[in-house]
Amino acid sequence: MAEGTEYVQKAYEAIMNRDYLKAIDFFKKAISCEPNNASYHYKLSITYARSNMIKEALNEAEAAVRINPNVELYREHVRSIKSRYLTQWVFDKMKNGHFHHDMIHVLKDAIMLNPLNTDARLLLADIHKQRGERDQAYQILYEILRLNPNHKEARRMLKQLYHNNQ
Repeated sequence: MAEGTEYVQKAYEAIMNRDYLKAIDFFKKAISCEPNNASYHYKLSITYARSNMIKEALNEAEAAVRINPNVELYREHVRSIKSRYLTQWVFDKMKNGHFHHDMIHVLKDAIMLNPLNTDARLLLADIHKQRGERDQAYQILYEILRLNPNHKEARRMLKQLYHNNQ
């Protein structure tokens, strides 16, 4: 029977070939060999996140923290993935035409978990824009541009807000 490290090596080879689903399978096999290896759960979480499987990524990230709660890298990864998860939840709701006031709080939570999450900030700016709260939208868009001066969507929204305000 193969060792967990052998499966991890095969997972890395799959990643180098951009076969993330195969990599996921190999990481799962590594975990089946060593279920209490937090590093394997963390690596699987990263691979899930790259594949935009955010719920699965969050589950594995949380497993790594449960196994080894003293590793700051794992705790930070959970915060980052949870931020993406919350942002995706709001995005999906908005895409389907749903809106409720809690979305603002959810996005603020996502930003608190990961202050560099520009997607959450962009959605928050869009909600404020839709509600006619231009000052809040401007403020958030300028924050995004401070974080990333070349953020095209923030620049586009800012220009749109400015022209609609004329």
